[in-house]
Amino acid sequence: MQKTVMISSTSLDLPEHRKQVMDACLRADYFPKAMEHLPARDADAIKVSMEMVDKADIYVGIFACRYGHVPKGHDISITEMEFNRAVKRKIPILVFLIHDDHPITRKMVETNEAAQTKLEALKTRASKGRGREEFKSIENLHGLVFQALSDLKEREQDKSPKQVSAKTNKAQIRQIYLDWLRRTCESVELLGLDAKESNNVRLGQIYVPAITPFVGERSEEDGVSARDMRHELLLHRLGAESLYVPGAPGSGKSTFCRWVALCVASNGVPRHPVGVTEEFEEALPDSLRGRFPLLCRLRDWARQDAAWIKGNGHWTRAQLENSLAAWIDATRPGDLTSDFFLDELKRGRCLLILDGVDEVPESIGIDRPRKNLLSGLADALPDWLKAGNRMLLTSRPYGLDEAERRRILISSAELGELPDELQSTFIRRWYAAADPARAEEKAQALSDHLQERRDLDQLRPNPMLLTALCVKFDEGQRLPRDFYKLYDSVVNQVLHKRYQEEVVRERARLRLAAIALAMHSGSAANPRETPQAEVSYEEVEQALAALTKSDWAAEEG
Repeated sequence: MQKTVMISSTSLDLPEHRKQVMDACLRADYFPKAMEHLPARDADAIKVSMEMVDKADIYVGIFACRYGHVPKGHDISITEMEFNRAVKRKIPILVFLIHDDHPITRKMVETNEAAQTKLEALKTRASKGRGREEFKSIENLHGLVFQALSDLKEREQDKSPKQVSAKTNKAQIRQIYLDWLRRTCESVELLGLDAKESNNVRLGQIYVPAITPFVGERSEEDGVSARDMRHELLLHRLGAESLYVPGAPGSGKSTFCRWVALCVASNGVPRHPVGVTEEFEEALPDSLRGRFPLLCRLRDWARQDAAWIKGNGHWTRAQLENSLAAWIDATRPGDLTSDFFLDELKRGRCLLILDGVDEVPESIGIDRPRKNLLSGLADALPDWLKAGNRMLLTSRPYGLDEAERRRILISSAELGELPDELQSTFIRRWYAAADPARAEEKAQALSDHLQERRDLDQLRPNPMLLTALCVKFDEGQRLPRDFYKLYDSVVNQVLHKRYQEEVVRERARLRLAAIALAMHSGSAANPRETPQAEVSYEEVEQALAALTKSDWAAEEG
């Protein structure tokens, strides 16, 4: 039978913390009860809270910066009453105290001196003889509670040491991977700011919500404005169904994948002091809470020497699952094991995030990695989705042809361009991360400058190019009037981020220049007068072949 956990804390300072604790209880296979179930009136609140403690199998107390509400006619808070009741009942008590380094300790100080004295006395009494776990953040509290409940369950279960060890290891594998995933996805390099790369910048500091064109049947009569009907939040759409997300270069596909992984691993959307309007306010969908997020950058999966990508382009579900398992065992992301992943997949708990179909090679020798992946997905997805799993698949538009798109039986949601409101938010967040002291001043100056430069309107909706505009403006408080200089600096910034060695950057730049020239002028055999925005792979190969003949010292053939 599933045991019940009573979560006791004050109300004003810890609502988000309680959500994390409730999630930790669910993940550890306990049923949480908290103050959200209490009525508003004092007398009823006391009665119901005592009944909740009486029905609980375990008490979890979170003690932070406030003593809590003292009902009329009483001299102690409901929080202390709940603790006293748990002590009287002699049920297991787990106590978590806020660490001095937690951000809210500077904002939620108990101003009543008498209440502060009572709070410190309660903390001392609650932790005496039980040890004290101190949490430095909401995410840290989640991990501490989950581990404590898992340890408690291990001690209570009458099983052999081998069985207990296996169960404990499974919980530990999950937590270690989620901690690693949060660290990995939070890490951000500010494009072009070499002098500031050492700054502790997190993804949540500069991310703005991804959107997709709205598809549905809303109308003005539903109370939705015409402007709001243009788009919907991509995170919320993913909460409703599995998605294939095509997007242009630099539109933010990989960033969205990392954001989704971060939110699911953290069990919530990180908050930012530079807010957005209500229509762009994200919340983690309930359907994504508690899932196991497997983030796989497909270009890493499809490396040249990988045995797990071999095949003639006709894979089954089993082959794809075996391939992902082999990749996990070879790379061990966050110490993850293939057995754990396959078990979560079988149970329907996974959120599979496969990023960048277009970066999987069409062919490596006689093998067809991209067709292997897509045929495997076509065979696997019906069973995966039926089991309850969720899928996020991204690509540049040319990554899947129409026939392949039809075989992948999930909805398509194109990644939309940034509207004016999100452009403004992005600029403010970018400068808040890059130069906090002058953030508002610089953000306003760039926004004013862009209003005068209507020739840059086509660049602004693309997150990568908008980042480049922020970088260039920060260098001289103006943007080059010469488009060549502006694009030249954008290319330099992207190459510096992508490649570490100067010789590799120069070779890549030379090849890009040859391709760009061919797109503008064609070849000697097939010249053109009008530049083309898109060309075939065949023409790209012809341009590079011509480069090797004209500049043999820079190319090896």
